[in-house]
Amino acid sequence: MHNPFLIYLKSAFGILVVSYLLLVVGTIYLASYQTELSAKIRNTEGTIGQLEARYYTAIAALDATNPGILGFSAPSTKFYARAAQAPVLTRAN
Repeated sequence: MHNPFLIYLKSAFGILVVSYLLLVVGTIYLASYQTELSAKIRNTEGTIGQLEARYYTAIAALDATNPGILGFSAPSTKFYARAAQAPVLTRAN
């Protein structure tokens, strides 16, 4: 007859080995996923850098442009809006 304690011990050992292997596989999967994610982040940062460079080049071209050449003229008069008082908050009692 088999000893029930040995059967329990063998089952526990098998569960521990399977759990260990699953944890190793999970760790390897997450490490590869993290590596892939960091590569995507680097690519995205490069794309953002290119877009920023194009934006700053376009802004520099606009700043260097004389508005008079484009048909704009200075305003003849200036009007300013009156300052409004800040709204007052009340509590409903």
